[in-house]
Amino acid sequence: MTKQRVAGIVWCVSVIATLLALLPVTVHKRTIYTCMLCRAERTNHTLFGYDWEEHRDTGFTGWYVMNRPAHEHEWTRISCVRGRNVFGMTTSWGCGPRHPLCDIRPEVLKRYAERVDQQTMDAYFAGVLSTNREMQKSAVETVWENIMGMK
Repeated sequence: MTKQRVAGIVWCVSVIATLLALLPVTVHKRTIYTCMLCRAERTNHTLFGYDWEEHRDTGFTGWYVMNRPAHEHEWTRISCVRGRNVFGMTTSWGCGPRHPLCDIRPEVLKRYAERVDQQTMDAYFAGVLSTNREMQKSAVETVWENIMGMK
């Protein structure tokens, strides 16, 4: 076997070993949050140690801006934390309990808000912002009961 052939084989084995070593290495993480008030979304990214955020409005954000006072965002995690390797394959997945409001799509919340009065919306926001889990669930259940009855 020639020296060139041996060098080629060594190079190929080195490349394959490097690629296999990179499979479990997380290089990108992504988590999505929603504002409990206006339902805007924020996506946090980390890529090779560099962090950045993306923001976007949802189907409820416009209604909120037109009908409620200005606010500081109250972020809650809406997605699991997902990690990916350089090949885009999932390397990690972290989930935990989410706020009950994550079960209401922003478009559904907008439909609800357009059909109820200010006092009802005040009660909804007080419920979802509460630290009491039962009050949070109750606020969300009220939306669902109202929407299902409005068909």
